[in-house]
Formats: sequence, C-alpha cells, structure tokens
Amino acid sequence: MKKRIHVLAECGADGKPFGASHIRLLLPLSHPSIQEKFTLSYGVELPGFSVDLVVVERGWRHDADFSDQARLLKHLEVLGIPYIYATDDNLLDLNSQPGAPDYPSARQRQIMIRFAREAAGVLVSTDALKCRMARLNANIQVVGNYLDERLFEFDALRNRLESRRASDDSSLVIGYMGTYSHLEDLLMIAEPLRRFLHARKDSVRMEIVGIGDEALVRGVFNELPVRVLKVPVDQVEYPKFMQWMQREVKWDFAIAPLIESGFNDCKSDLKFLDYSANNIPGIYSSTRSYVDTVVNKKNGLLASASPDEWRGALELLADDSALRLSLADEAFSYVRKHRMLETNAARWGEAIDAILIAKTAEKNLTNVWSGQEVSFSIPATRNEKILALVDVKDFGLEIGPSFSPVAPKSQGFNIQTLDHASRRDLIRKYEGVDGVDVSKIEEVDFVWKGEVLPELIGGEGKYDYVIASHVVEHTPDLVSFLQQCEAILKDGGVLSLVIPDKRYCFDYFRGISTTGDVLQAHVERRRVHTVGTVLDHFAYQVFLDGKPSWGKDKTGELAFSVAFDEALRMAEAAKKQDEYLDVHNWRFTPSSFRLIVDDLVRMGLINLHVEREYPTFGCEFFVSFVKRDAAAALKDRFVMASRTAAELRAQ
Repeated sequence: MKKRIHVLAECGADGKPFGASHIRLLLPLSHPSIQEKFTLSYGVELPGFSVDLVVVERGWRHDADFSDQARLLKHLEVLGIPYIYATDDNLLDLNSQPGAPDYPSARQRQIMIRFAREAAGVLVSTDALKCRMARLNANIQVVGNYLDERLFEFDALRNRLESRRASDDSSLVIGYMGTYSHLEDLLMIAEPLRRFLHARKDSVRMEIVGIGDEALVRGVFNELPVRVLKVPVDQVEYPKFMQWMQREVKWDFAIAPLIESGFNDCKSDLKFLDYSANNIPGIYSSTRSYVDTVVNKKNGLLASASPDEWRGALELLADDSALRLSLADEAFSYVRKHRMLETNAARWGEAIDAILIAKTAEKNLTNVWSGQEVSFSIPATRNEKILALVDVKDFGLEIGPSFSPVAPKSQGFNIQTLDHASRRDLIRKYEGVDGVDVSKIEEVDFVWKGEVLPELIGGEGKYDYVIASHVVEHTPDLVSFLQQCEAILKDGGVLSLVIPDKRYCFDYFRGISTTGDVLQAHVERRRVHTVGTVLDHFAYQVFLDGKPSWGKDKTGELAFSVAFDEALRMAEAAKKQDEYLDVHNWRFTPSSFRLIVDDLVRMGLINLHVEREYPTFGCEFFVSFVKRDAAAALKDRFVMASRTAAELRAQ
C-alpha cells in the first residue's frame, strides 16, 4: 500500500529546502518510478493531515532550539508516527575546533545527535558516514547520491558543447563549484592554481560558483583572471539552480579539491556527478570521496594533495583538448547510465523498508509503519498472523470458521469448531455463492444459539487457544464475550482475533465505539442488539464500487447499499422480536480497539493481555491476547486516543 511520507527538510530563514534536501529526499521520493510506493509532502513543520512516516533531515530548522525539538518528538510519539533521520554530511565533525565558523553551533550539534539517537534508523550517503553515525544509531542504511534526469536538457547541453568545441575561441574557462564549507578545500590548491593562472592569464580564466566570501576569494587571487558568478536570488533553489547552471556555465574543465578531514572523509562523489552530467571533465582529489568513482585518465583526473600534482593536472587538461573530450564523454556516459534516479530511485524505498523492518524486529519496540507494538518479524500471510502464537499440536477452538477455516482439521490441527449452524446448514447456505468452496466447510462441533460458552463446550480452562475472525464486532456484549473466551482458555492460553477496520468497510460512516459504549452494553447484559444499532447498521451501510470492504488506498465511488425505508423496516422487525439479528455492533480502528481492551483490564473486567498486534492490511487488523495474571503492559490512554484521532483523519 502507498505510504505517506513527510520530510522535515533542512532550511534557512526563507523556509526553502536546501540543495541537499532536494537531492537526497525530495526528488528521489517524488520520482515517477516509485510514485506507486510513496506519497510525499514536505515542510518545516508537521502537516495537518495523517502521515505514516516522517524523515527529519540534518539540522531541521536552523532556528530550532531544544524545546522545539522536544515538542516535535513528543508530537510524533503521541501520534505514533516513526521518524528516520537523514544526513549526507558529517556535521558532527564540521567546524568542531575552537575558533572555527559557528555552523553547526553546539546547540545545533546536540539537536542533530538527539535526532539520530532516537530515530527508528538513519539514512546516509556513504559508508564512511555510516561508520561515523553508528555510535548514535546502529540501524543505518546507505544510499548514494543520484541525479534527477528530469532536471537536465541533455540535447541542449550537447548542442551547446558542440558549438563551443567548434568555435574559434581558443581561451579556456576553468570552473569551481562549492558551498562555503569548501573554502578551505579551494585554499589547499591556491598556490599551484595561482601559478597556473598567472602563467596563462592571457588564455585561461577561472569562474567560481557558490563560495560566499567573495572578498576573500578576490584577496587570494588578486589581479588574476578569476571571477565569482552570482546566482540570481530566484534561481538559488536546487532545481532552478541546475537549470541556471546548464544555461550559464560554459567550462572547459572543473576542479574538485578536498582536504583530508573527518568531515570530508564522509562526503560523497556528488561534485563528480554535477560536473559530469553537464559534460564537464574534472580534476578530483584522490580522497575517499572520489577514488571509487573516478578512474584516472578515463573519466577524470585524480590528484593528491601535492601542489606539483595539481599543477601537472591543470597543465595536462589545459594542453590536451582530446583528453578533455574523452574524459567528458566517458564521465557523462557513466553518470547518464548508472547515476540517475530513473534507474535508482527504488533504492530509497528499499532503504526505508529495511530500516523499518529492522526496527520492528527488535523486541518490545514499535511497529514503525503502524505505531503498534510488536516483537517479531512481520509474517507474510493472513493465517501466519492469526496463528503466530499457536502451536499446531495444541488443542484449540475456532469460532465462526464457516467456509474458510483458519485452522482446518484436515490440515492436522487439533481443534474444535463453533458456528451459528451445522455443516449441513452451512453448505446449504453457501452452495452456489460465487467464490465459496463448500468442500472446505468442516463438521461443526458446537452450534451456538447464544449460550454461555463454558456451558456450551462443557467446562472452563479447556483450550490452549481460541480463534475468532470477524466475530467480536457482532457481539451484543463485548465484555461478556471476552470474559467467556478467557474462561474457556487455559492459563497462558491465546485468544487470536481478526477485526475489521471500520475505515475500510461498510461501517465507514459510523462513529467508533468507546469504552463507555462497551461498558453500558455489559451493564445491561445485552443478548440482542438495540433497535438503534440495527437501524444504524443498515441506514449507514456503504459500499465502495459495490463492494462491502476495501483496502487503504482503494479509490472509487461510495454509495449506500440499503434504502432508508428498508433500514427502517429492519429496525421495526428488531423492535417486535426478541431475537438476535446479525449486524455490526462495534466499530474499531487498531488504536481505538487497543484503548478499549486496555481500559477493560484497568477496570478489572478481563485478564487478557495484548501480546501481538499487526497493522491493518486490506480491511482488517490482528490482535492476539494471552491469559495471565501478571501485570499488563498497558498503553498510555492519551497516546492511544491521539493515535485513534490520527487514524480517523486518515479515513
């Protein structure tokens, strides 16, 4: 099913996401190739609608303080929404020395540390960064950087390149692109670069994009032919910047120096991608960031920190036009074929799934897609969920198996069955119904006409497990039903329930049941449904494209399935006869059901404790209880009520 992901992107005072946000999250997660998997939203705050996952990027808001972060994390906890922390830079070690620039500040660094430590997992761009973050969170996935082909006009780029190569202009333009954090990298090669530019000042000029300290740049290069290209304010945001770069940047080759540091060692080869996608050959530092991508003299040049190596590489590319052409072609071909989102966007979905699956596998932690407690790997099939705590050799009871038993006797289950009719009557009822195989209907051990279960089956403490699929919502007195199931179970026995989620079935328009509703029915010892319940069941019953149930992402046309006059007739019939009429009495979402059963434990009405929960799949969710005297691990009422509200908003 399609998941709703909200990205809390790192941004400045203008609220616009930085370039890393677009490259690492917004473009990959909105790519057409994975649009069936995710629905993406983003901003600096949580949205006003329900989401399944939040991704917090880097430092989030630069003006955020500890209280802002605490409020955000509390809000996510209350709503039961997991979050992943994403970063593409080792910001923990950036400017960490005394006297260094003040980003990130000590406050921002601590905010990043808490985000990483408390996240369901961390998404990073390099293996080196994974090693650095592992001390904060062991659940880490690496996805490298890839460019979005939608941002490039490849034919126009190629035409401009051919036009420049064919021109009579023999002068060369060297380029450098980098943010303020890379100023020290550029200064590392200032000496060989100055000598090179001075020796060729009549035929070579240099252009710089992105370094914010223009005065310092001019001070370093003085009278040399170096200029800083200013990006128009309305073109700064990454997608528009890439379009501006394709129009305005006409470099013959570019440079990407990197000093060796804890920060740079964790960086990716992104600059190689940017240059290569624009058909610009480059010289790259032979550091960890580039040595696995750049093949020296094939798709780029590699140079160590030695000034002589950099001067030699600059001279080589300036003098050898054929080499520039071959490097550019090879690099462009590699990036176009292997480093675009059109063939790699799925990596983000796989990484997110891996983080969340690893999280759900941890004992007594939260199911990060659903907010429900689990302590196992999620089973693949419906029956595996129902039988997760059941041993096939144990003795059980299945209530209401009808024509689709979960634990058939024919498959070796040591089980008895209880239904509203005998096998013969069930076959007569379902024979000829589309999709029903009546041969699967097994002998019914107990035909239930409303008797108390221990009396009907002949005693208490008889079964190791009880299965009831789509039963509890029909009971006039839910408390009594749970008490009776508890009574017929042995100590340590399992009650496994499958329950329709009212958001995805014909109960769509009916309100959820509350603890008070359930308690009132028990106080009144109801044996049959009230007239109002019967009326509402039929008067508000709705089908989606003619079907009584559907999945989370199904779309179509809703319509009432019963005319109001017919609903009134059914209610009048219920008023005149004191007999059970089969309707849905209770309506739940996963969190509303958990809130109710925990309340029943608090009131001392049941001694059944939730052991396993599985999120809604299709139109139903799964809950398994264990009968035991030990203190129950009850959920916080406010948290569960808030999650219920969030689930209803997602309807």
